[in-house]
Amino acid sequence: MHLVARQATVNDFEAMMRLCRNHGEPVDTNRREWDALWQSDSTVGVVVEDILSDENRERALLVGAYLPDSFLLRCIEAIEPFILSKIADYPSALVPAREFGALNARDGVNLLVAYMGWEGPDYQEPPAPNLRAVVVNAFSDRHGGNRLKWLLGEVGGPQLLDLTTRAGCRILNDYAQWAEAHGMADAPKRPYLMGISRESALQVENQWIMRMFTYFPPRFRFTEPQRRILALAREGYTDAEIGAEISVSPDAVKKRWGAIYARVEEQFPHLLPESPLGGRGAEKRRALLAHLRERPEELRPYDRSVADAVR
Repeated sequence: MHLVARQATVNDFEAMMRLCRNHGEPVDTNRREWDALWQSDSTVGVVVEDILSDENRERALLVGAYLPDSFLLRCIEAIEPFILSKIADYPSALVPAREFGALNARDGVNLLVAYMGWEGPDYQEPPAPNLRAVVVNAFSDRHGGNRLKWLLGEVGGPQLLDLTTRAGCRILNDYAQWAEAHGMADAPKRPYLMGISRESALQVENQWIMRMFTYFPPRFRFTEPQRRILALAREGYTDAEIGAEISVSPDAVKKRWGAIYARVEEQFPHLLPESPLGGRGAEKRRALLAHLRERPEELRPYDRSVADAVR
């Protein structure tokens, strides 16, 4: 087994159905919920693949969506469970990407773990714990950096309830009235809404939880096109591949790299190594990308005008 992570897309529906245990609805219902989630331009996710496998390479999956405060409150107070069904009814309720700059400058965003699954017959037996660790680390590596206010998810069954509780989450809604009315009070798949706030997350021992909630305002003030280049470079794209992805020439990409380095050197003149003969060089790029893995907020939008207004 040799595991490699990639970005999840709407085309990973079959992998989700195979890996996630929390669905029990008809396929059409799952398809509707999955497609509705991906209508939002802020839905993110990762798939972990075994590149040595010839078929069914997907081994783990994690997909997240961002909820506005009003929708989060509705879920906490709801009588009935099934958040994904509610999103499918109102997919426009998810936070659009254009609002992240202002939210990161205020009190943050609420991340719903919409889908999480991995291959294996049991949550605790190998290779499940390793796959779980790989997929959550890949998700935080690619999609961390926003100022999280709440992390939450709907789980079913005692094993997931135990896993999330040990991670520091608490029950936000046990859907007691619904469970009693539907004979689910003692059912193995009884749903619970679990979650953890920023204040609680920074006190727990779970390193992934702490990493997702750790936040500092970005210093480099990268523009959106610059953040896009950096995100693609972190995925291993060459300048030619970056240019093809964003529809500019390789020379234009190189010029944008120059502007990126200038922003970094303006803030921290000695952060990046000097390149031979004054060139930019691969070492400078590697050093910057390594730094950004430690400071993912630099790749996320941040509206300084909003931040200044709320001080």
